[in-house]
Amino acid sequence: MTEAKQKINKALVNHLAEKDGDGKTVIWDSELTGFGVRLGKKVPVYVLGYRAPGKAYSRVSIGRADRISAEAARNMAKQMIGEAASGVDPQAEKKERRKAAKAAAALERKQGQALLPKVIEQYLDWLRDRRRSTH
Repeated sequence: MTEAKQKINKALVNHLAEKDGDGKTVIWDSELTGFGVRLGKKVPVYVLGYRAPGKAYSRVSIGRADRISAEAARNMAKQMIGEAASGVDPQAEKKERRKAAKAAAALERKQGQALLPKVIEQYLDWLRDRRRSTH
């Protein structure tokens, strides 16, 4: 894993986007500790390395460089650093959002599956009624 320090900005990210990454190389920001950009295999990804009080070191992806700007990612990193300093684990929050989204999708699928037999029954009734009215 190669690591270096440079000011992360749009020009640097555009330059990195032209290179093939291995998914392990990280360029750390020279101004904001913990903020970096990982050379993904397809697209550079902004990351934050942090340690929440009483927890082990963690690294969280902030977002793909083709979807958010370096400044927006830096601002998000600052917010996450503040959360981590106050005892809130940004990674845990992200996992909770993902878990809630999966639960909502599962509930929607379940409701859709429960609805299917009713729709089929109504369709068959409609077909029977249609046959009776045409004969």
